[in-house]
Amino acid sequence: METKRCRDIVRKVSINGDYMIIGVEYQSSLDKNMIIRILNYAAQLYINQVERGKEVVEINQSMLEGDYEKLRTNRMISVENYKMASILTHMDIKEEDLPEGNKINMCKAMDQLFQRFENQGIEKGETIGIEKNLKELLKVKLGTLSNPLEERLTTTSLEKLNVLTLNIFNINSEEEVLKIIY
Repeated sequence: METKRCRDIVRKVSINGDYMIIGVEYQSSLDKNMIIRILNYAAQLYINQVERGKEVVEINQSMLEGDYEKLRTNRMISVENYKMASILTHMDIKEEDLPEGNKINMCKAMDQLFQRFENQGIEKGETIGIEKNLKELLKVKLGTLSNPLEERLTTTSLEKLNVLTLNIFNINSEEEVLKIIY
C-alpha cells in the first residue's frame, strides 16, 4: 500500500545561478525530531517509487558537499521525472523540449529550456521597444493617440508592428493605423 507524505511547500530556487528544488516544513513549535520526519518523507518517496518500478532520484553526495560543478555533469534522469520537476517548478515544458527515448541529461535540458525562455524574453523586449517607439512616432505624426489605439498597439503582434513601422510615412489618421494592424 502506497503511503503519501507531502511537504508544506516545494519551491524552485536559484543559488548562485544554479536551480534546485527546496522542500519546506512549517512547525508551530520546536520539534527536535523534525529531521527524522523529513528523512522519513524522503525514504517513503523512494520506497513508493521502487514499489511502482520507477527510477529513484537520489540526493547526490556532491550536492551535500556543495560541489555544484560535479553535480551538473552528466546528470541523467528519466523524462517522466523531468516532466514532474517541470510541474513542481511551474516550468512551461513543451514537447520539443523533450528528447526521444526515456532518459534526459538534466543539465543540458535545463540549459536548452532557459535558452528558450531567454529568447522569448528578448523577443518580448524587442516588441515592447518597437511598440513604444511607434506610439511616440504616431503621436508626432498624428498629434495624439486615443486610449483604444494605444491599448490595441500594446496587444498587436511583432509582425504587424513591423508592417506599421514600414508604412508610418503613409499614415495620416488613426483609422489608417487600425487598417494596417487588423
